[in-house]
Amino acid sequence: MTSLPRLVGRLGRDAETLTVVSINEKFQRKAVFLDLPIDIFLKLLDWLEIPDVFNLRSVCRALNGLTRLHSIWAKFTACHVIGRNLPWPSWALPLSDVPSPTLEHLTLRALRMRTLWDAGDPKTHRKLSRFIQRPRESITWLRLIHSRWLVVQQNAAILEFWDLEDVRYEKPTLIVDSLDGIVDGSVVWSRGKSTGTMVISTSSRVTGRIEFSLPFPEEGDVPSDAKIVESFADFSRLMDADEHLAAFLHYKGRNGNFVRNTTGSVVRLDPSLEYSEQDSHLKQAYGIQIKRKVVAVATSWGVDLYCRETIATSLQHAASQGNEVSILPLQRIPYSIKRDSEILEEVTTASAFFLAQNPKFVSPPSDEDTIFLCVRGVTRGQHLYEVQPVKDLHKGPSTYKLLPKAGLFWPTDDMLFCAAGESGRRFSFVVDELPRGGLSLCGISIPTDLSQHDKASASRGRIGWWHIADKNSKDLVHHVVFEEATGACAIAMGSGRVWIADLTASEIISQSSADYKDGVAEATTPRPDLAWPHIHPFPWPAVVDDHDDSPGLNDTSINDWDTNVETYYPSINRPDCFGGATWFVNQALNIPGPATSLFSNVPAGGLWAVEIISVRDRLLGVNKS
Repeated sequence: MTSLPRLVGRLGRDAETLTVVSINEKFQRKAVFLDLPIDIFLKLLDWLEIPDVFNLRSVCRALNGLTRLHSIWAKFTACHVIGRNLPWPSWALPLSDVPSPTLEHLTLRALRMRTLWDAGDPKTHRKLSRFIQRPRESITWLRLIHSRWLVVQQNAAILEFWDLEDVRYEKPTLIVDSLDGIVDGSVVWSRGKSTGTMVISTSSRVTGRIEFSLPFPEEGDVPSDAKIVESFADFSRLMDADEHLAAFLHYKGRNGNFVRNTTGSVVRLDPSLEYSEQDSHLKQAYGIQIKRKVVAVATSWGVDLYCRETIATSLQHAASQGNEVSILPLQRIPYSIKRDSEILEEVTTASAFFLAQNPKFVSPPSDEDTIFLCVRGVTRGQHLYEVQPVKDLHKGPSTYKLLPKAGLFWPTDDMLFCAAGESGRRFSFVVDELPRGGLSLCGISIPTDLSQHDKASASRGRIGWWHIADKNSKDLVHHVVFEEATGACAIAMGSGRVWIADLTASEIISQSSADYKDGVAEATTPRPDLAWPHIHPFPWPAVVDDHDDSPGLNDTSINDWDTNVETYYPSINRPDCFGGATWFVNQALNIPGPATSLFSNVPAGGLWAVEIISVRDRLLGVNKS
């Protein structure tokens, strides 16, 4: 039989009249190649790699059309990307809902990400050159949708939808009058084709649901639309949502774990009774994830699991009673290190977040309700925990087990911002390039084989360097968004400039419009959250006049404590001060209640700057080195 490469080589420019000759001359006959059934044609393509398909496409118009069929690119995607455990965006599933041009575009980008990130040269340096310019200090939130659309919140109010395929970046395609307040939580899910839902919560305790129709990449000039269809009050810090439930960390001025349904009933996921008064700080939550049968809450101590059926029943009781209902967890799983039922080490974490997708670090494939959690320890690096169901959820109550953690990478002191991919396979982050100075965007790729994770995590190499600002610039990074499957990335600066990075590009992609100037406007005062309207005088710590008899910032020994914190940090103890003690404890540490900075040795400067903050009946020590 004639092989397909030889067959294609004989096509010439007249493929439609190709003659295929049988080996047996007695049964010689003519056949038209393009009349082959499509399933036979797909079988023939199994012999080809993707570059060969593009060569085949250039033979004639008929083959050009055939190589663009949806069934062909769905097969290539399943084989070359998903089948090889490469990251694939969740919004592009199922493949039957994704147009053929988009499948081709995403497949090629996924393969380029494998080449440039997973096996790329970490010493490659590039410079960002494309940007969207907005007013200074106006950008309060960013979000990528379909890797093509960048949603920018301006002035804690309007939402702008920018089409990143229009590289002129002259104006946003859509503008939506948003809810007042800085967005502090968002969830996006697709409903098929290019339509979907985005739920956002704001610091002003207002939540809105936005329905949108936004074309996929390479889908062409398809009408786009977005509008707010519902809003409700009292909630903020949205963690997760689906078509039936939404989970928040803040409700009516209280921190906690709250689940609301579409009718407005509220259930509090409350592990309080499981903790002693001395350990109440361990119930502070970092994130909530809604699964098929359970709702998981990540705390500093471990993972609390709540049965979704119990939540549904409690929501019905809450609706009938007209008030909030509290429920206890089905199971609590600590991060403790155990051996032979003996606890060797109690582990607490400084931050944690759930992964939306299976990172493919595990084999065999995990259950649909398996939970993947990225955890950063107080003194350790970034680790992955897998919480796996032991029993089938359809056969009564289930129990879960925590598998041994896997080391991903060790964050370093020069990492300023970190954006994780939805499967945790790739991370992008902003670094301050010491000692040379200046801001750059870098990446980390996590291999699927974590058998040597303890050694590999400590030496995980950085992928590429995209230069953002030099050491003389005072422009600050405010937000970073990143999509690991396609390499789409955006970095919002205090100057109002939003850098658009294509992390699959091997060369700089120039911007045709808008003159590029390296000297951007300097950032000054961060825009305050509407819930924290007071802005403290800048800079902190306050500079003492050299001619003043008071001790200067460097005149005091680091062993001396000073209770006059307002001298060096004006307004730090105002309860409505953006960046003050109460703001830091409530927003950064997720600890409720007012806080007061009592004393510190910060005026001494040096390496060991410590502040003591009073939170209710507790003292909190903060190392501000």
